[in-house]
Amino acid sequence: MPAPLGAPRPEPGTPASLLDHVAAVVRRLLDADCSKIYELAATNGLLLLRAGAGWAPRYIGRTTVPAGTGSPAGLAIATRKPVIVADCLTERRCAIPPLLRDHGVRSTANVPITAGAHVYGALSVGAKRLRTFTAGEVRVLEAFADLIGATATVPRPDPRIHRLGEREREVLSLVARGYTSRAIAARLAVSAKTVETYRVRLARKLDVRSRPELVRLALHAGLLNGEG
Repeated sequence: MPAPLGAPRPEPGTPASLLDHVAAVVRRLLDADCSKIYELAATNGLLLLRAGAGWAPRYIGRTTVPAGTGSPAGLAIATRKPVIVADCLTERRCAIPPLLRDHGVRSTANVPITAGAHVYGALSVGAKRLRTFTAGEVRVLEAFADLIGATATVPRPDPRIHRLGEREREVLSLVARGYTSRAIAARLAVSAKTVETYRVRLARKLDVRSRPELVRLALHAGLLNGEG
């Protein structure tokens, strides 16, 4: 089992009683082995397991999974679309974090939770057997995600975003979505060298060195809204 982080449980942006209730109800309605409500951490771009059903209490409020392509929930947040993993053993779009592997989760459904123009986190359910989640079940998840989003409090955009020009924000958005420098160059009709210059400039202006932190900044600035 993955060792939970030692950090104390943070003050919730959404009432814990609501999150716990949603997690329990979603698990029961979808006949799932576990449910998870992730919150995008305000400081490091990781997803914090804020509430859930089917997990040992020691994991809640302490365990994290990677954002972006580091987890199915992270991919749902980055794309702002449901992510259904039919089999965690053969999934190629994103990594399967230890939290899921060590608990024997084989299939999972994940939807983003949005609060206005910003992202709060993700709502997920998992099954220990191979399972196909239907479109109707995904709509149930989305309905409960909307309920959470309606009460969620998300951090204001990081003030560092205001240092960026329009093209720099555009490059940041594409980097956060996982585009390579070559792909960004093709979309913006510039050279790959120019894109690399923008990436260096972004790292300097934002004072970040990791992609998860860039993803966090882009999410809370509303730069990942709409299509990529």
